[in-house]
Amino acid sequence: MSITWFSTQIIDSNDGQIIKYKSKNWVGIIYKITKNKLSSLLAKQQDFLNHAGIYFLVKQNNSNYSVYVGQSNVKNDNKGVLWRVFQHLNSEKRNDFDYVYIIVDSQSNIGATELNYLEHSFIRLFTDNSNIELLNDNCANKGNISSEDEAEWNVFIENAKTILKNVGFDVFDKKQNFGQQKEIQALKQEEQKHTQSYANDNEVKYYTLRQKSKETEKTTIAYCINKDDKYIVLKGSQIRLHQNEPEYFANLFKTIKEKRDKLILENKIIDGILQENQEFNSKSYAAVFVLGNSSDGKIWVETNNIDYLYAKQKSIDVNSKYKETVFSLSKNSRLDKNKKIIATLKQVEDKRFILLSGSSIELAEAQHFKEQMKYNSIKELRAKCFAKQIIRDGVLQQDLEFKSLSSAAEFVLARSSNGHVDWIKK
Repeated sequence: MSITWFSTQIIDSNDGQIIKYKSKNWVGIIYKITKNKLSSLLAKQQDFLNHAGIYFLVKQNNSNYSVYVGQSNVKNDNKGVLWRVFQHLNSEKRNDFDYVYIIVDSQSNIGATELNYLEHSFIRLFTDNSNIELLNDNCANKGNISSEDEAEWNVFIENAKTILKNVGFDVFDKKQNFGQQKEIQALKQEEQKHTQSYANDNEVKYYTLRQKSKETEKTTIAYCINKDDKYIVLKGSQIRLHQNEPEYFANLFKTIKEKRDKLILENKIIDGILQENQEFNSKSYAAVFVLGNSSDGKIWVETNNIDYLYAKQKSIDVNSKYKETVFSLSKNSRLDKNKKIIATLKQVEDKRFILLSGSSIELAEAQHFKEQMKYNSIKELRAKCFAKQIIRDGVLQQDLEFKSLSSAAEFVLARSSNGHVDWIKK
């Protein structure tokens, strides 16, 4: 049943917020909690936050948002979604947010299947808004949900959207600002000079692909359209390039491998960015082309917004033209004061820094680095690199990517770092 009204309860407004939204005609409950209130007693006293639920970590800059969508089932110790959100405070990767929206079911009807469907659905909704920077690496598995249950949970989602829109989180419609609209229109006109126009065609379907590499932890993002039984991977899509290509790839996907190699030689794939549209007979082959390994076509997620795809292409075009900046680092080794730790870093995009192979890596970790949880992700990456011989004899054997100067310096020096101090621009 769709809701037409809801109530707002301000639980705490002292230097932060805990707000509860609910309706008598809906089993769902939505909480908005600012980051500084997550560990408060009042938050912990909300029994419904021990239920399973979906959450959005939100960082807001005027009308633009960075959003991470997550889920949590109830643990064996009866800890629910609040406990999962609280964990992000100690995660370097996900602790940069202003507030969180948490959606639970007061009747505890949400299980693992429902959580997967809700997470998948909300990620798709956020994908259609170009003012949203979606931080999820993958679109999440839809789950094996029946058509009857899917219809019921779609009503649940619509009710959640109704409340969120009315409390100021109106992010579920397709939006571009005026400047973006002009850029998108210009890009469309440019595309029409070289290829068939796909806009305003009811027979066309639009898809996005997002997959994180287990090898490099880098997310590949690609865009595709389906027209006349053909699947066209759009220029601007990222193409995953492997240092060690799977052995089976050349045998099972010979034509696709040859196509990738040919496009690289012809500079139609530059730095992992596709420079012109490529056509395939199936979604699976399109995915194999993008990822460089076997893949199910179901990895493509349908989107309703062609403008979003063009906006993303424009963004990638801009990023590919980013003027590279090179940084160097030289510090005394903690193990041997007569030895220098020397490393080189290249900035290739706004928040993309490449630590170059051949850089020295400090082997002895500082005590605070060992003990403090906020360095866990860096410590885990170092441990993984040592285990896989990516760091050998104190030397990095392959390029590694970081999102900031500081995280790259912490990886190299095994201590806290102000990256703007430790790295020197060449």
